[in-house]
Amino acid sequence: MIPDDITRYLTTIPDWTEIPTVDGLIGDLETLAASNGDLCRWRRYGTSRLGDPLRVLSIGHGERNVLILGGPHANEPFGALTVSHLSRLVTEHAELRDDLTWHFLPWANPDAARMNEGWFAGPRSIRDYHEHLYRPAPVDDVDYTFPNLSENGYYDRPLPETQAVMRILEDLRPVFQYSLHNCDFGGVFYVLDHDVPGLAEDLLAFTGQSAVPLAMDSAAVAGLDSPGKGVYLYPPAELIDGGIAELGGTSGHWAARYGTTTLVAEIPMWNDPCAADETDSGRTVGEVFGQAATEVAESSDLLADLMAAVRPALRSGSPLTTSVESLVRLGPPLGQGMRAAAEAMHERPAAVGEAFVGAITPIVIRMRGLGQLRRLLRAELATGNHTPALRATVRKADELFDQACHAAGTVSEGNPFPLRDVVAVQVGAGLVALRRILQEAG
Repeated sequence: MIPDDITRYLTTIPDWTEIPTVDGLIGDLETLAASNGDLCRWRRYGTSRLGDPLRVLSIGHGERNVLILGGPHANEPFGALTVSHLSRLVTEHAELRDDLTWHFLPWANPDAARMNEGWFAGPRSIRDYHEHLYRPAPVDDVDYTFPNLSENGYYDRPLPETQAVMRILEDLRPVFQYSLHNCDFGGVFYVLDHDVPGLAEDLLAFTGQSAVPLAMDSAAVAGLDSPGKGVYLYPPAELIDGGIAELGGTSGHWAARYGTTTLVAEIPMWNDPCAADETDSGRTVGEVFGQAATEVAESSDLLADLMAAVRPALRSGSPLTTSVESLVRLGPPLGQGMRAAAEAMHERPAAVGEAFVGAITPIVIRMRGLGQLRRLLRAELATGNHTPALRATVRKADELFDQACHAAGTVSEGNPFPLRDVVAVQVGAGLVALRRILQEAG
């Protein structure tokens, strides 16, 4: 039985200074399993596109299953620390295994996660993160490629890694799936595949006692049903696509067929006091996010022009090419969505936190595109591909990236949250949710 007071499990969280690599986390879990052979075992469910085994560590022998999904998005690796701590808690505390078996998939997309390891050791500044960033295109992203079999937004191209998660869900039919994500700025927020009575209140009460604030409502979650502050419900899979025809469903959509409750916990990377400020900014939501939409469109046009200049010269076949190309395509609909959200809330006064989000989001989007483009072009140069177009575009991309970094610094210092604090929220929220789900299940 999950106890009412879960804070006891958070006091032993280490004061980490870096995120483990793919091999580092798996090595730690293998050591844990070897020391607890009566509780732990591994099972392989698939193979990544580059040949890594996709294995699940199972702990306990209870009849009801819990699945912890690590690294569903490759550039969101804080969940590796949650997996590390939570797996140890489960082995050390028998009450957490009462009628439960816990299953940990450390990395849903290990190939892509390895491409982000350049920033795992810190300093986790906005610049450092974007210089080493790789965010797969939707067609290469595990948690956007689950089949959607409805006629509206039909999608049937699951990746090998996605198919492995599908096999895990089919085999385990877990009562609870916990998908570990992190966001950029502000505070924590949660997404559920369906409303669980009392859970939104539980999560709000728990987060209110943590060192990380609850995220404010903004255009990013506009239109989503919300059973409580900071908690939102998945839209149907076909609405995630938004007419882009590049997105499938998520693991939460797929798991619902097995009666599984899925929770996403989005924990932030960077702290800023403005992000949680609910006082009036003196502007309307329409003004704030209308301007943001314009700036997103400008960034999309800029990235499109840079790619057009070098596209004929690209030879490496790097996955970064697909990622940057997807940003070029997805930029316009993203800007349109922000503008539609702005128009829907046009007259509502914008809080300082919302104005902050409206200011920083277009800059982060620009840095995401330019950062990956710079990595792509330097990879080309490293192969000896030194065409004039490539050399000129590298210089231009460097200049624009420096400008974006400066712009980010004028909006926020971008101080990283202590890893211990954000992991405490993610671990604790998972235990809070599981306790409520088990209570409701009886």
